[in-house]
Amino acid sequence: EDSKTMKSSKTSRRIPSASRQTQRATVDATVLASVVVEIGSANVRIGFSGESTPRHILSSPFTACFPCPYDEGQHSPSFNIMDERQWLEKLGPFFEDVFINKLLIKSTKSRRVIILEQMITPTAFRVAVARTLFETLSIASVLFVPGTSVSALLVSGKRHGLVIDIGRAEARSEASLDGHYIPQTYQSVACGYENAVRVFQRITSIPELQNSAANTKAFSDAKSVFESVTYQLGGVPLERATIDSDKKDKIFQCLLPSTGKLVNVSHSSVLLAWDNIFDSENENSLTCLLLTCLKSCPIDLRKTVASNILVIGGMASIPGLSQRLNSELLLAVSSNSTFRELRDGVVNESNLAMCQCPFARCSASWIGASILGTMELSAERWMHQSTWEKASKSGGGSSVSSLSRLVHDWLSLAN
Repeated sequence: EDSKTMKSSKTSRRIPSASRQTQRATVDATVLASVVVEIGSANVRIGFSGESTPRHILSSPFTACFPCPYDEGQHSPSFNIMDERQWLEKLGPFFEDVFINKLLIKSTKSRRVIILEQMITPTAFRVAVARTLFETLSIASVLFVPGTSVSALLVSGKRHGLVIDIGRAEARSEASLDGHYIPQTYQSVACGYENAVRVFQRITSIPELQNSAANTKAFSDAKSVFESVTYQLGGVPLERATIDSDKKDKIFQCLLPSTGKLVNVSHSSVLLAWDNIFDSENENSLTCLLLTCLKSCPIDLRKTVASNILVIGGMASIPGLSQRLNSELLLAVSSNSTFRELRDGVVNESNLAMCQCPFARCSASWIGASILGTMELSAERWMHQSTWEKASKSGGGSSVSSLSRLVHDWLSLAN
């Protein structure tokens, strides 16, 4: 009888009651790992909070919606304007595929989602993202993280600093202090990796690589050749090119992917293309971007953020880029009168410092958001399902303006 009693007690512990099953099914959203989504112009990174790498890096389905934000030869952004309905048509299938097929999440009701986005993302896009997550997937709450400075600096272990994110088509820079971004410091220029390739196309004398509307493969070939020569050089050149007519130019043989033809690429053409990216006289250079961002900081904060500069993005993974940028910054404050005010006490050898990044720089923003998802954030920072339902009903459920007070326009906060 005692053995039967013991078996029955073990069975009762092994098979929970219906009420216990219900309690386990209703898991609090804070217990489950948050879904972290970084939406970029070239790639979308997805995964779970607390993990050191994204589960998937996907080609962005929104590249056509967010083309290169600067048309060739222009200095102002040129966006493909879409309304909320158009965004919903794209975001619905995308998020369903992410949750169900990529992350294998069966029940989304108890999940929290962190959306890492650019600060200049249209409000209609944010509202469409929130509507898709709350109304289609019925998630518990969502947190929109603007820019990259707050999340990326978590990776370096810093609470304050300046982040420059160099991507496919543009470079962005912004500063943050004590875990809060400073909106008025946001700067953006057409100085991504593809822009460096276009400069190379203008400089090179090889007809197959020169920019031509009739030759659609020229850019792809030029990109491959430019990358090949850069890595044969050991990365980004640490010094500016010196053109000596008496000295023979070094030649590299490269294969054109489209035709299989071997071409001779001059050493100087690649060096000059990189020089343009860092030239402080070029207002669309990385050097001008970073120094303009520093100038936009409050005067008493400039020295603090200049001592922690973090370079991230796909282009940041090229060896030597951070070192070259550091030397160009020091040179610019001495030679360019526009930035001379930063020389004393801010941009000098004793204060200027580039942060080390223990993870892949191309995924630093996502990893920072992953860390952010494990932190105990106040409830006010999250947008909850109940709050969305209340605002949606009071505003009729279809107006962007009635819901935009929940989904902030980050740049408007700077005013």
